[in-house]
Amino acid sequence: MTYTFFSILALVGMQSHSICLLLSTEQNQVSSGEPVIVEIRLLNKSQGSYILSGKRDLRLYVTAPNGNEHRLLGTSLVRGGLQFYTALELEPGESGSYRIAISEWYMFEEIGHYRIAAEVPEASMGTKYKRSNVIALQVLAYDHDRLKQRAREILSGAIARSSHQWGELSALALSLILDPLAVPMLEDLLQESNLPYRSIVADGLVRQGSLDAVDVLTRNLGYFGEGEEGQLFDELLYRSLRQIAYPSVSRWLIVRRSPDPAASDRAKEIVDQADRGYMTID
Repeated sequence: MTYTFFSILALVGMQSHSICLLLSTEQNQVSSGEPVIVEIRLLNKSQGSYILSGKRDLRLYVTAPNGNEHRLLGTSLVRGGLQFYTALELEPGESGSYRIAISEWYMFEEIGHYRIAAEVPEASMGTKYKRSNVIALQVLAYDHDRLKQRAREILSGAIARSSHQWGELSALALSLILDPLAVPMLEDLLQESNLPYRSIVADGLVRQGSLDAVDVLTRNLGYFGEGEEGQLFDELLYRSLRQIAYPSVSRWLIVRRSPDPAASDRAKEIVDQADRGYMTID
């Protein structure tokens, strides 16, 4: 028997009177270090609007290979690549598909089999939650060549910008690869002119927290000149350097490497010089 998307949703949510949900992922097998992105599909079966607040209502659960279940907090929804921090609304009969970069909230570092599930309220502002199906994810041992190829594919998608949504999601995925091989690719993307999601790329360098990342941020100061784009660009780079120098100012970056002490010291020199009104780049 062949099931359509809507018949699958009906089966998954047959006990709910208002909302059906289905969780899926593009890949059920990744190597250590690859970003993990899942998709949640919702169908509003009620007679009224269904409102979902990503930060308050969406619950994500990851069960690690050792059997411990982790609830991810502060989750935001991504609709076609765009992150929504405000409420999402579905009219009666309307469906929606939302992508979630789960690696933004949980590091899949341990090799083995994981289980991922989601929960949403059965009704708007409700206290009773509906759990999705469970998807299986296998994390394989670190594979440098595979990870590099995957990073190149993601970079190509971010640069091509076939759509703003796809470009932003690709940039986010690249920023979540916490491996030194991603640093030069982040720099390539950082230098793209009129990039609307450049701050996501800079976040990736902050997550790296390495001397190489600090060097990228430093040598690109002034890259776009003294115009408006150049000023905004330099402000972003200084802010990123400050986050490496003083990690406490970027607590919202849940998944990140602890900055290398040498990288933090170098970043402090740069931001302190800037605060005093002069800047020297070796």
